[in-house]
Amino acid sequence: MGLGRVATLYLSLLLACITVASFFSQLNNPFELLSHFVVLYIVVLSVILLMALAFRARGAAIIAASALAVNVLRSAGDYLPVARASAQGDKIVKMIEFNCWGPKNRKPLEIRDMARREKADIICFCEVEGKWFNNINREFPDYPYKNVFPYNCGVAMASRLPIKSSKVLVAKFDTRPRMLTTFDLGGGRELTVLLVHPTIPLRRDRFEGRNTEFELYARDLASVPNPKLITGDLNCTPWSFYFRKLLRDTGLADSEKGFGVQCSWPTNFNQIPFLPIDHFLVSPDIFVRTRKIEPEAGSDHRPVMIEFSIDSADRKQAEQR
Repeated sequence: MGLGRVATLYLSLLLACITVASFFSQLNNPFELLSHFVVLYIVVLSVILLMALAFRARGAAIIAASALAVNVLRSAGDYLPVARASAQGDKIVKMIEFNCWGPKNRKPLEIRDMARREKADIICFCEVEGKWFNNINREFPDYPYKNVFPYNCGVAMASRLPIKSSKVLVAKFDTRPRMLTTFDLGGGRELTVLLVHPTIPLRRDRFEGRNTEFELYARDLASVPNPKLITGDLNCTPWSFYFRKLLRDTGLADSEKGFGVQCSWPTNFNQIPFLPIDHFLVSPDIFVRTRKIEPEAGSDHRPVMIEFSIDSADRKQAEQR
């Protein structure tokens, strides 16, 4: 057996084992880390399969093709049309979520210009530290409703829609802040947004801390009426057991469904992002019309923008009669 055949066989076996291990993300943080790289597995396995075919390594080709099929199927559901609430909603809202990377951001005004171009109604910021407190308060005069909490990987919101209430909640682990805000949409309608940014789950304690914080989100929203959503840098991809558990616990849906995998991180070395960790999770009565990754804006994350519609109170009452 030639060297090329041996190499492709071992590489295909390695990626196949990693793929299997990635399905056990509930066990510990190393297994969960493996669950996040589905996009990379598809790329690497495609290369290995081509190598195996070129070297006529039949066994390696079968293994690589099988592992590739598994990973493709894991992500294929994001591209399929999904049943959502009525597309005829009377209230249309545009939101941008952006991890601004604190003082490291190289283009602090880019997100402002982007929000104006997109005519965004609400901007949600993660990693609000250093210059971002003054930046948000000073550079967004056309977003008069704000709440800025610039401490310990802070969070902030800037809005054209009136804020009815907004409070900052702090998790015990790593004292990570999150912001629960209710907006007045007019017509008797409100929208509640939970902006979050849990800790990075690289160590065991941080893994457990992030998962515990996920449980807090469900409690935060348990008594909140629809429409509601969670947004932020969740430091978690849709293939994690704990991401799926968060959806079950909150009754929310991943806005990515129907739009395909949309990776937002990392971009700090001008590479193409390969991890979808910035999210919008929405209640069933929110119809997501568009969802897209915006161009680079000086951060290691790309901004995420969604446009969605919500029926007016009068319309909903009429439909219930």
